[in-house]
This record gives sequence, structure tokens and C-alpha cells, in this order.
Amino acid sequence: MPVHNGGPQFPPTPAISPYVECDTQPETDTLRATLTHGGAAGPGGSLVDRFGVTWQILPVILRELLRSGDPSAAGRVLTALHAMTRIDIPALTDAHARARPRTESVNHEGPSPPPRSGPQTPRSHRQRADACVPRGPLRCSRR
Repeated sequence: MPVHNGGPQFPPTPAISPYVECDTQPETDTLRATLTHGGAAGPGGSLVDRFGVTWQILPVILRELLRSGDPSAAGRVLTALHAMTRIDIPALTDAHARARPRTESVNHEGPSPPPRSGPQTPRSHRQRADACVPRGPLRCSRR
């Protein structure tokens, strides 16, 4: 990944961040530890290296979890991911597998009214989780 140093008048910004997908928890942890040496860890797999460049370190399985076809499961995965500073792959898979709690309400006043007609509610970001998965990753390589 070639990068041009524009000088001090153009400092790094988190608006652009390279990302790396890793296959395993040890790869994720090793890469994160290496890049944060002299930098700082951030939420949801992000970190800032010693040069001030923001990176995203993501497990490969995250893409599969977000594209599973279950919007509520993808939402649980994203909620778990955003609460993490160190990516925990087993916790992400547990969040995906967790059953959604049932919120059945009992209406003692008779049947429910018919659904409203009119404009549909826009789809949330959680329902479009597959659109949030970046394309073209760098890959961790084993040496």
C-alpha cells in the first residue's frame, strides 16, 4: 500500500483507515499488539499506530456473521463489536448465536388494530449490515 507523505500540513486523519482481516484470534491479537506499540487502541477493532494512522483490524468471520441473513443477529454482532477494544472472536460468534428475547405483549382489550398504511420505515443500518463490510482487505500472512 503506497502512501505519500504530504508533510506536517496534512496530518493523518481517521476519515481514511486501512483495514486488515485476520483468520484467527492469535493473528488478530498479534497484529493489534504490533500496531498499537507506540499508538493507542480504539473501539470496535480500530487503533491508531505510532504514526497517527487509524487502522481497522477485523476477523474474517465478521463478514460471515454480518451476512448471515438474520438482521437481528447482525445487530447483536455489531453491538458487541462496538463495545470491544480488543476483538474477541468467540464473543462475536456468541452474540450472533444468542436467541433474540421474545417480547410478546398481551393485549387484554381485544384484537390489535390493523397495520398502518403509508410510507414504510427506512431500513436501519443494522438491517443493512452487509453494506457496512469493506471490500478488498489486506490479509494477515503467516511467516
